Amino acid sequence: MPLRTIMNGRSHPTEKMAEIVEDQLRSHVMSLPSFVRDTMDFLNKIQKVKQPLPEGTLIFCIDVKALYPSVTRDEVRAAAIEA
Repeated sequence: MPLRTIMNGRSHPTEKMAEIVEDQLRSHVMSLPSFVRDTMDFLNKIQKVKQPLPEGTLIFCIDVKALYPSVTRDEVRAAAIEA
C-alpha cells in the first residue's frame, strides 16, 4: 500500500492556498453524512446506528493535537525526494 508523508504546513509557501481551498470546501465537507464535528456529534450519530455492534466492539474517538510532531523537515524533504 503506498503511503504519503504528512507534514505541518504552517509557514509553508502553500499555506495560504490551502486555507483558500479549505474555505471553499468547508460547506460541502460539513454536509457529508460521514462528517463528525466533535465528540458530541459522534455520540449522537452512534446512537442512531440501528444494527447491534458485535460483542467486544470498542468504540472510541480521538482528537489529534499534533500529527507526527517528531518528523523533521529534513526527513520530510528526504522522503519527498525519494518518492
